[in-house]
Amino acid sequence: MPYPDDLTGFDLGYLVGLFEGEGCVFFYKHIRSRKGHPVSFRAGVFIGNTYRPMLEKVQSITGIGHIGNSSRKPIPGRRKQYYEWRVTAQKEALWFLENIFPYLAEKKDKAREVMMFLGSRIALDAQKQNPKLRGYSEYEWNCYNHFKNLSRKRGINAIS
Repeated sequence: MPYPDDLTGFDLGYLVGLFEGEGCVFFYKHIRSRKGHPVSFRAGVFIGNTYRPMLEKVQSITGIGHIGNSSRKPIPGRRKQYYEWRVTAQKEALWFLENIFPYLAEKKDKAREVMMFLGSRIALDAQKQNPKLRGYSEYEWNCYNHFKNLSRKRGINAIS
C-alpha cells in the first residue's frame, strides 16, 4: 500500500484533532471457534461521526481505511446515521499511529500500547513459516491486559 510520503502540517493537524476528539484506538480479544487457536487479538483505529464527507476527507488524506455505517441505527428526528472510518490492517494502523503519535495527548498511552502490539504482530507475521509463532504470545496477552488497565484507570468501561 503506497502511503503518503509526507503529511503536511495542516493535514496532520486535521487528523490529530479529529482523532483526539472523535477517534478511538481499539484492542480486543477475539474468541475463535477453530481448534488450536481459540483466541486472537485485534487492534486498530477508527474515527466516527455523523458527517460522512469529513471521514471521506480523512480517507483521502491517508489513502487507507474504509468507511462504513455504524451498527448504531438512526432514529428519525433523534439520532442521525453514524459513520466510521476504520483501519484494521496491521501495517496501515501502525503507519497512521506512528504519524500522529508525537502530537497525541489524551490517547497517547493507548496508542503506544497498540503500536507496540502491532509492531510485534507484524514481526511475527514475517516469520509465519514457523507454526509455533502462529497463535498468540504471552507478550500479546500482556499488551491486551495493560491496555485494559489503561481503560479502567480512566473510568472507561469499554476497551476503546
